[in-house]
Formats: sequence, C-alpha cells, structure tokens
Amino acid sequence: MAQGSRTPLHVRRRITQLVAEYPDASAATIRGYLERDPECADALPGARTVEVLVKQARPADASGRWSFALDEQDLARWVLPVLADVIEVTKGRRRTLTVQEADWVARIRRAIPNLPGWEAYQLARLFMAGGDIRPLEDFMAFIASKADPEWGYGHYKSAVTQGWVDGPAIKLPFSTEEPTT
Repeated sequence: MAQGSRTPLHVRRRITQLVAEYPDASAATIRGYLERDPECADALPGARTVEVLVKQARPADASGRWSFALDEQDLARWVLPVLADVIEVTKGRRRTLTVQEADWVARIRRAIPNLPGWEAYQLARLFMAGGDIRPLEDFMAFIASKADPEWGYGHYKSAVTQGWVDGPAIKLPFSTEEPTT
C-alpha cells in the first residue's frame, strides 16, 4: 500500500490546505500545525508520511515568478484578483504566483469567472500536482454549468452519489460538506 493512502482523507486535505497557505513550510512545521489541529491530532500520521504527503501537495514548478509587468498573455484580469485573495488568506506569507500557477488560474477563471479567488488558486495547484485529474475536470464541468457555483456543486454531489462521476479526494472549495468518496 502506498505511503499516506491509509491516512484519513480529512488529514490529507488539511495537509494540502496547509501547504497552500504556508508554501515554504517544512514537513515538520506542517506536522506541528496538524498536532495543534483538534480535527487532525487524533489521526496524526508519522513524520515520514507527512513528508511524503507534503511533497505530493507541493507541485514542482520552475516556471519563475509571474509579473504583471511581464505578462504577455494578458492574464492579469484573471490573475490579479486571485493573487489578492492568496495574499489575504496567507496573511502575506505568499505574495506572488508562478507563471505556471498564473496560467492555470487564468484557465480556471475563464471557465468559471465567478469562482472565488482562493478556490481558483487551490484548484490550480491541484491540477499542477498531476495525478488523476478526471475527477477535477468532472467537478469543473458541473461548477461551470451555471452562473452559481453552489448550484453546480449540488448537482455535482448528486452525480457523485449516483455514481455517474468519481468524487475528488479533496474538500470542495466552497462546500462545508465532506465529499462522498
């Protein structure tokens, strides 16, 4: 069995969230946050497992820093509101996006213009991390299908429940509910 696969889903999700919020934090620091999190402390994985999960959640990206001044693809209208949300959510710990992150953010925001910025950033990082992206594409199809992402989420959840699509192994950005898989 792959390392981390027995780690409860809510703990894996929290690690992914912490890596996004604290992009430069070490695995030991992330584990420290988990120890203080009442929802994760009772299911805390070992240090090596946290290390592996942090590495998986931190997509490799050598594309360099995205800059408004050097933006030749006209991504700014899609990227700048997301960057503002990233700065706010991370309390300034993250003040830039990479070129690859900006590209994914713009792609996602063009498909779903009203998706909140932090959620677009989290989805961009999930796409960048690789792996099976089919569940993310299914999710995006439902969310983009109407002007209201919450309406789309309800229909997406129904499709997962019916077995029409696979649910992602993430907590959906604007949902307080746990996914069914």
